[in-house]
Amino acid sequence: MDADTKRIDEATRITLRPIASPLPLGFLAFAMGSGLLSMEQFGFFGTGQEHNTMLLLAVFIFPMQLLASVFAFLGREPVAATALGVIAFSWPATALVTVLADQGATNPLAGGLSAVIALVLALLAAPGLQGKPVVGTVVTLGAARYTLNAVFDFTGSHAVELASASVGAVILLLGVYGGLALVLEDTAHRTVLPFPRLGEARRALETDLTDQASTVTREAGVRRQL
Repeated sequence: MDADTKRIDEATRITLRPIASPLPLGFLAFAMGSGLLSMEQFGFFGTGQEHNTMLLLAVFIFPMQLLASVFAFLGREPVAATALGVIAFSWPATALVTVLADQGATNPLAGGLSAVIALVLALLAAPGLQGKPVVGTVVTLGAARYTLNAVFDFTGSHAVELASASVGAVILLLGVYGGLALVLEDTAHRTVLPFPRLGEARRALETDLTDQASTVTREAGVRRQL
C-alpha cells in the first residue's frame, strides 16, 4: 500500500445508520392491497366499484409501499426494494388507466401494463427465492397475479378474474404472515415465527459487524460509480 492510499484509508470514515426493517410494512401493504382488489374481483363491494377500489389503492396503498421501497434501498435490500417500488407505482398507474378508459369488458392498455409488471416481477423472483424464500414466493405470486390480470384485461374472462382474486387471497395470507413474522423477529431480536433465510441473507444474521461491513466499500453509494 503506497503512502497516498494509506492516507486515504486513514481519513475515510463510512457511517452506517441503523433503520427499522421496512419489509413488514412492505409485506402488509401488499397484503392489504391484494386483499382489497380480491374483494372487488369477488364482488364483495357490489357492482360498479372498480374505479373506487383502484383510487383507494392509489391513495392508501401506494404511499406505504413507496415508503417501504425507499427504506429497503437504504437498507441495501435490492430485490425487495425493486419489487416493492414496481408494485407501488402500479397502483396509481392502473387506477389512472382504469378511470380514464372507456367502460367495457376489456382494457388492453391496463393488460399491457400488467403484462410488463408481471415480467419484471418474474425476473426478480429467482434471486428472491435464493435469499429469502418467503419474499421470493410473494414476488412469484405477484407475478402470477399480474399475469392473470393481464389475461383478464385482454379477454374479459370472468373465470380468469376469479383466478386472479384467488391468488390475491393467497398473497393476503402470506403477506400478513411475513409482516407479522418480521415484526416479531425485530422486536424480540430472535426468530419467533419461521422466516427462512438462505445464503448471504442467513449469513447477515449470524455474522458480526466486522464481517458484514467488509464489502461495504464496493457497494452502491460508497463506490465511485454505480
